[in-house]
Amino acid sequence: MGLYYESTNRKAADMHANWRLIVGLTCALCLVAGTTTAADDDRIVFLHLTKAGAEVRLDSTATVPGHLKSPKRTQLNPEPLHFEAKNAQGDVVFEGSTSDPTQVRHEYVDQLGRLQTFIEKSDTASFTIRIPYDSAMRSVRFSTIESVTAADQSKSIRTVDLGTVIMPAVADE
Repeated sequence: MGLYYESTNRKAADMHANWRLIVGLTCALCLVAGTTTAADDDRIVFLHLTKAGAEVRLDSTATVPGHLKSPKRTQLNPEPLHFEAKNAQGDVVFEGSTSDPTQVRHEYVDQLGRLQTFIEKSDTASFTIRIPYDSAMRSVRFSTIESVTAADQSKSIRTVDLGTVIMPAVADE
């Protein structure tokens, strides 16, 4: 019985040492990974914009700590206002889409209990988009996609350019 007890204690001691090694390595890897990504990538740029007619202008920007979550919607059904953040060479570093701020959808129940919808349109509206910080980002281009019906009733899509805003220099914090 003494031999059995000694061999199980030795196995337990070996397993305990291995477990401590695994936990230590895991913690070290987490610390290294956390310090390399937090420096530059974990910031969000808020662009406060105004859409007036067929143009978009930049009102102000704010850079805050944090990171964007992955978009929930697929690019198969993007929102009508599309934007592309570009670097100095014109390469897209981030793109996304948002609802048109000049069109607000309202829903209500009428007197017969049916759901009704109407869209309120305005000429000018303020809105905000969020973009992950990228030190190479220099401009953001805005566009919309419109459906066009030709004389023969065929439909096509055309892109309408709403302009490009130049990004002010973002101070490294």
